[in-house]
Amino acid sequence: MTAAPATFLRNLVSTLVLVLACLALANAASAQEQRRIALVIGNDDYENVPKLQKANNDAEAVSRRLADIGFQVTTARDIGRRAMSRAVLEFEKSIQPGDLALFYYAGHGFAISGQNFLLPVDIPQAGPGEEGLVRDEAFLADDLSDRLQKAGASTVVLILDACRDNPFAVAGKRSLDGQAGLARMAPSEGVFVLFSAGIGQSALDRLNDADANPNSVFTRQFLIELEKPNASIVDIAKATQVSVRDMAAGIGHVQTPAYYDQIIGTVTLNPGEAGAAESLLRGSQGNFQEGATVAMLPRLDPKPKAGKAKPIA
Repeated sequence: MTAAPATFLRNLVSTLVLVLACLALANAASAQEQRRIALVIGNDDYENVPKLQKANNDAEAVSRRLADIGFQVTTARDIGRRAMSRAVLEFEKSIQPGDLALFYYAGHGFAISGQNFLLPVDIPQAGPGEEGLVRDEAFLADDLSDRLQKAGASTVVLILDACRDNPFAVAGKRSLDGQAGLARMAPSEGVFVLFSAGIGQSALDRLNDADANPNSVFTRQFLIELEKPNASIVDIAKATQVSVRDMAAGIGHVQTPAYYDQIIGTVTLNPGEAGAAESLLRGSQGNFQEGATVAMLPRLDPKPKAGKAKPIA
């Protein structure tokens, strides 16, 4: 074979390989036609109940990971009741028909009469008989999936790391009648809910005082599983269950994340090549910027810290 035909064949093979690679990437991207959007909230700096240490870090880490795998992410930290309502409302308004809408919350949560409430940083201290105060000043999580579905989301994923100790407990005194953490949820079809701990359990911020990991026990393990391409949301939940349970058991604590699955079929949060392609395409459009949230939420609360959506540092 002469040099010219050999060179032609090499060039032809190289061209075919390049074309096939481009087709594979295009097919992967087209397979991920469902738009994926997320609202991430982390509340640490509570004004009237015990502060938390790692909810802001958790929100930041989850936001970055979701953006890396192709989500359009809006992040808010240390927000009050009005700003929390505004953040969810703006998230609803951003939903397009058929979207996958993911909501992640790290912070205090509380259950009253089987209803789950997420606590903004300006939640007042409440004592016995003041359950109505919490209902009025906190955010009702149970309605969230219905609101997102009515806005057009075909798939809703709620991830709630809010199963911490009773924020209203006062040493030596009777406390508010309710349940620290969250109560069982009964999601509708198309909704997946993941709690950081089972019913009646408390979620660990850290394993011990020497634990320097910036994230809560649940979120650090969830992030590991979220990094795995093509894992279904059920696979992520079950793997997180096992790893969190084992870590907590190592210090004599009981914490087993719980999930409630009403999604028909399989949902993948990290679609691998499709997510990478989508993320690259959106990177030039400014949907997620290093050092900033997608949308800076307006300050609506009268106090400086309440209602302020801080950028990711």
